[in-house]
Amino acid sequence: MAGPYLQVALEQAPNCEDGDESVSSDVFYPPVKSITDDDGFVALEEQDLIRGFLAPMPHLGAAEYAPTMKLSGMHLRPGSLGVFLAAVMGSVVSTAGVGGITVKDPDDVNIPVGAHRHVFSFVDADPPQSLQLTAATGDGKYRKAQGMGCESLDFKFADGAMETDASLIGLVLKSIADPSITPVVGTEPPFRQGDMSLTWLSSSARTKAFEFGFKSQIEALSEPTIASLYPSLLLYKNDALPTISGTIEKASMEDADTSAIEAGTQFAVTIKIVGRTAIVTGYYPTLWIELPGCQLVKVDRDDIEAKRRREGKYEWEARYDAVTAKLATVTLVNAQAAYGTYA
Repeated sequence: MAGPYLQVALEQAPNCEDGDESVSSDVFYPPVKSITDDDGFVALEEQDLIRGFLAPMPHLGAAEYAPTMKLSGMHLRPGSLGVFLAAVMGSVVSTAGVGGITVKDPDDVNIPVGAHRHVFSFVDADPPQSLQLTAATGDGKYRKAQGMGCESLDFKFADGAMETDASLIGLVLKSIADPSITPVVGTEPPFRQGDMSLTWLSSSARTKAFEFGFKSQIEALSEPTIASLYPSLLLYKNDALPTISGTIEKASMEDADTSAIEAGTQFAVTIKIVGRTAIVTGYYPTLWIELPGCQLVKVDRDDIEAKRRREGKYEWEARYDAVTAKLATVTLVNAQAAYGTYA
């Protein structure tokens, strides 16, 4: 029985309404709980013009569109995770493992043949990396989005699994005829909460929960040189910087945490998530997010009550580290050879 699906691929450059930029042959079908698709229809109204009647006048159809999508509760596999990291950060460099000393992972372990290292980084140059998505509903309707930039990518844990939400803004979102796509259902399991280990501030209080996310700071604009009711230009915002940030819940309010936020202390953080199905014997898909200059930026303390402990939540951000001259290094090793293969 046919059912809903989502297909995702990278575009070589953002496709506007009549764009013909190449789409990667590397496609993914991430399991997702829900897809919120909004073409951003804005009606052309003339309610404030003198027309001879004091009554609501009919609108004149579409004035413009501002497409957005929200992908909620994705259970990304090690392969499909990379396509969203590439979209939100903008750049990915992929290297095949050779089994020798020349290709290593962040733990300084040799990457074997059959595994591939993907290093992601934020970029400054326009245009942002874009996605093309096709979604099918259970009643046989189809939606296609193109030129979609990943505005944010947020990670949390629910019912033991890592769940990912992606917020997208972009250029075109329309209903289409049946694209005759046969979704590929992989056998690789998703990341679990128990697959993550966190290197954090020394002497910090015990951690109850941890969430993190990426923001790319993008916008979609209508370029006057192109005739279209849809946006035609995907750009990085001129006055905002990309960020990696999140929250960490603590079982008590320890002096080390309080001192760190008040003193502006920077500390190295590594988020490491290891999959459970080996790529090759003895080597497992792994994500490393290395933040050499992390800082606590806000604290929300629980009220003082008749309880054993006073708990709290901190907001944190990756900040530029002067020693390493880096903001972040994001590395994913998996079985996927590439993310942008264009004919």
